[in-house]
Amino acid sequence: MKDLPPDDSYHLLVINDIDSVLIIAQIYHLVIEKKPASEFMLIAMLSQLPEVVSLKIHSVSSEELTEQQGEYLLDVSDECKITKIYLEEMNDIKELDFLMCLSYPLNYLQINSLHNINIESFIREILIRINHGCNEALGFLCLRVPTADDQLIENLKEMIDSNQWLVDYTIKRVDDKIYVQWR
Repeated sequence: MKDLPPDDSYHLLVINDIDSVLIIAQIYHLVIEKKPASEFMLIAMLSQLPEVVSLKIHSVSSEELTEQQGEYLLDVSDECKITKIYLEEMNDIKELDFLMCLSYPLNYLQINSLHNINIESFIREILIRINHGCNEALGFLCLRVPTADDQLIENLKEMIDSNQWLVDYTIKRVDDKIYVQWR
């Protein structure tokens, strides 16, 4: 086991369980149903699971990482191979920052529920981050928006075009989901 920054004993038990499983199997797809998963817990688990390419989690609890945990996050993100994340629920834009920092090769992000987050502002934040060099690999976004309608799609297109954030992209709505794909 890699040297982990100190945390509670529950995290260490989970890491020991992971080590036991890795003796007989490799894990490529990780589903965490605990609501919400702590940032440190995700960092610790993924440090033990370097081959994970897809992650499905309910939500991430934003927490203030210690300096040592922040450095550990950077070490883990250097080795991370996650290309797909499915997030059941997002409560704060800080969760996006954490996930994008954690998984630099991320190219697919799906979010089932954006609580109290304006969809236009959310997409704007993602595209600003990408245009400033944060996770340039991201190229597909799927958001479940129960209030989605054709006018929202037109507003999003206008926002993207007027800011010239994307040149070659498609955006469409299918039922209550919005799909944005670029490159």
